[in-house]
Amino acid sequence: MRSLVFEPWQAAVDWFTYTFLGLSPTSPAASALNFFIFDTVKIFILLVVIIFGITFLRSFFSPEKTRAGVALGTALAFMMAVTALSLPEMILLRKVLKRELLAVFVGVVGTGIILVGYLFNWIVG
Repeated sequence: MRSLVFEPWQAAVDWFTYTFLGLSPTSPAASALNFFIFDTVKIFILLVVIIFGITFLRSFFSPEKTRAGVALGTALAFMMAVTALSLPEMILLRKVLKRELLAVFVGVVGTGIILVGYLFNWIVG
């Protein structure tokens, strides 16, 4: 099912690929080119919207607030948690671990990460 937003764009890409360039719609190369053009523009639009949104939100934070930074232990804990407790990792681990064991893993790793963050903040601070 196509989105109403991108349906005119799909029609334009179809016209360009199959009519203007004269490629056959059954050709794998033509289908690949059509897909590439259509999705490249969609990804570009998505990136523009995301970057604009982040820039707009960051305009509300003053430079004085952002210069203070974050403590080393907090940054370290955040970086460890992003990799150790990410959604893709949980999906992969769910295929090989039972729910109870996965919950224990998240609890132990999460607690360990928090303790490492506090420890680094205590050592440095």
